[in-house]
Amino acid sequence: MRTYRQKIRILSLFLALILLSICPAYSASQQLASHIAEPPTETAEPTIVKVGIWLIDIDSIDSAAQSFVANAVIKTSWQDKRLIHEDQSVRVFRLDDIWHPGVQIINEIGRVRKTLPEVVEVKNDGTVIYMQRYVGNFSQPLKLHNFPFDEQLFRIHLVRTERVGRTIEFSYDDEFIAAGMPNAVGVSEDISLPDWTVESYTAGPLLYTVTPQMEIPGYAFDFTAKRDSKYYIYKVIMPLILIVMMSWAVFWINPKEAGTQISVATASMLTLIAYRFTVDRLVPKVSYMTRLDEFILGSTFLVFLSLLQVILTSSLMRHGQESLSLRIDKISRLLFPMLFGCVVFFSFMSK
Repeated sequence: MRTYRQKIRILSLFLALILLSICPAYSASQQLASHIAEPPTETAEPTIVKVGIWLIDIDSIDSAAQSFVANAVIKTSWQDKRLIHEDQSVRVFRLDDIWHPGVQIINEIGRVRKTLPEVVEVKNDGTVIYMQRYVGNFSQPLKLHNFPFDEQLFRIHLVRTERVGRTIEFSYDDEFIAAGMPNAVGVSEDISLPDWTVESYTAGPLLYTVTPQMEIPGYAFDFTAKRDSKYYIYKVIMPLILIVMMSWAVFWINPKEAGTQISVATASMLTLIAYRFTVDRLVPKVSYMTRLDEFILGSTFLVFLSLLQVILTSSLMRHGQESLSLRIDKISRLLFPMLFGCVVFFSFMSK
C-alpha cells in the first residue's frame, strides 16, 4: 500500500499538471480580453454606430429651470470584426471589457440613472448591441417670447466624447426602422405630461459644436411640445381681466367720494403687482418680454392711469368743476375698455 506521503506527492503532481494546462489558456484569454478592449486598427472607413431611441415618458418640463425629465431607452450597435465567432450563439460581455464608441448624453443635468445592466450582446458576425435605459434631467434652452402660448423644441443629444481612437459616424438603427419607426425613433402613447402635448418628433446625426472651431460627431433626438395654455387662461389671465375691470368701477363712483375711488384703484394696482411676482416664478429671468409680461404690464399701466384719473377728477371736484369731472368719468367708461382691448390684442393676437 502506498504510504500517506506518496499519496500527497501524487496529488500535488496531479494539481501541478492541471495548473500547467490552465495557465496558457488563462493567459490567452487575458491577452484576448486586452486585445478587444483596445480601439480597432485605424482604417479609411469609420465605425458606423447605429442608434435607435424609444421615449418611454416625459415626466415634467420646468420652464423656470429650462429643463425636462425624460425616461428613454437608447440602443446603439456597431460591428467589431475581432468579435466574429463561428457558432450561432449570442455572446455577452461587460461593456468595459470590449471596445465601445464612448457615447454619452451631452445635455444631461447631474446624474442620469442607467437602469439596465452595463453589458453588450455580440452576434456571430461581430455586431455589438448595447441597450440602456436613461432616466433623469436634461437641460434645454427655451424661447419664451410667446409664453404661455408657446411651442418648444426639446432635445436629447448623444455625442462621442473621446477624441482619441477610431473615427465613428452615427446612423439609423435598421431594426427600429423595420419595426415601423421612421428615423429609428418612437414615442410612447402614454406620455404623462399634464400641461404639454407632444406634437412631433424626429432623430438623426447632428454635429455638436464644442467651440466655433471644433465639432464632434453627435446624434440628436428632437421632439416638439406645445404648452397647454388653459391653466394660464383660467387661473392667471381671467383673474387679471377681472381685476382690471374692477378698477373701472371708479368711473361710476361720484368724484366727491375720492377716498373710495382711490381705495379701489390702489387695491387693483397692488393685486396686479402681486400677480407680477407670481408669474416671475413660472419663467426664468429672461431679458425679453413674453406675451404674458406684455399683458400684465399693459394692465398695470391702465390701472395706474385709472388711479391718476381719480386724482384728477377729485381735484376738479374740489375746485368746483363738477361738470368737467363727471364728463371725464363718462369718457373714461368707454375709453378704458377700448384701451384694454388694444392691450389684449397686441399682447396675444398681433404676433
